[in-house]
Amino acid sequence: MKLASLTTALLRAFVEIRPGNGRTPSHARGERGSALVEFALVLPVLLLFITSVVAMVFTFNQALEFQNAVTIGAQVLSISRGNTDNPCLIAENAIESAAPNLTNTDFTLEFVFTSFSTSGGTSTSPISGANASSSTACAAAMADMVQGDAVTVYATYPCINPLAVYGGGAYSNGTSTGALNFNCSLSSEVTEIIQ
Repeated sequence: MKLASLTTALLRAFVEIRPGNGRTPSHARGERGSALVEFALVLPVLLLFITSVVAMVFTFNQALEFQNAVTIGAQVLSISRGNTDNPCLIAENAIESAAPNLTNTDFTLEFVFTSFSTSGGTSTSPISGANASSSTACAAAMADMVQGDAVTVYATYPCINPLAVYGGGAYSNGTSTGALNFNCSLSSEVTEIIQ
């Protein structure tokens, strides 16, 4: 008899609290409501974090591509001694080819040729400007270079602003308007020994 009454009490307790019987305890309804409010409070912060991470990854990838392209351009320039074509134009084409995801017209390049004399002195021939690669000065400077001298490539590029996704301008040159227009500019300096 005790076993039957114990079984009946357990079944009664199970029927009262099992889901789907239309009698949900009041504390369970309150927990579902508070979970929805907590989710609504956390969602904007979570979305802000995710978009920030995506923007930073994109900018980091852009910086890696830029640095790799400038390094390749300097290496191409360092082995162009004796080439009859304009070596700076060859280096610029190598940079642009190595960075297909970057806008070619946004690159700013400067080439500096450094000659070392046997007495220990150095002389430099910087070639810069809007059309540095088309300058005949580059071919003249390269013609005077000998094996063991140095060539340096300076490059800058206006990167994509990581905070542009929140309403800022895309470039640091000030052409875009927005509330968040922080400066974001990539720069690189690569020196190679002429072969």
